[in-house]
Amino acid sequence: MSRPVTEILRLENRLMQADLCNDLETLRELIADNAVLATPFGRIIHKKDVLDATIAAEESIYSRYERSEMILKEYASTIVVNCLIDLENTSFSGLFRFTRVWSQVADGWQVIAGNVSLRQST
Repeated sequence: MSRPVTEILRLENRLMQADLCNDLETLRELIADNAVLATPFGRIIHKKDVLDATIAAEESIYSRYERSEMILKEYASTIVVNCLIDLENTSFSGLFRFTRVWSQVADGWQVIAGNVSLRQST
């Protein structure tokens, strides 16, 4: 496993913990200011929306957050992460497919794009 892929695995774990603990500082650090993110309901949101929702929640909105089937693909200074996440929160629950795009920046890596979609039963 390359060093960048190992680093992204570490950052994915930090991001998951930040989601679970409403860690605003880590979210600020790991999400790029110009990130474009799509919700499971097709809405486009940005970093400010994520931070505002985290502030409003005061505590973790997730009662379940279990990740599996993680695939990482490295492309020059970009790494694409795809995984299945079993989520439950106040708005929705179920199995979701996450795709996140990490880009190397001057002082590390940041999420520049992401998409979450409901996994359909097969």
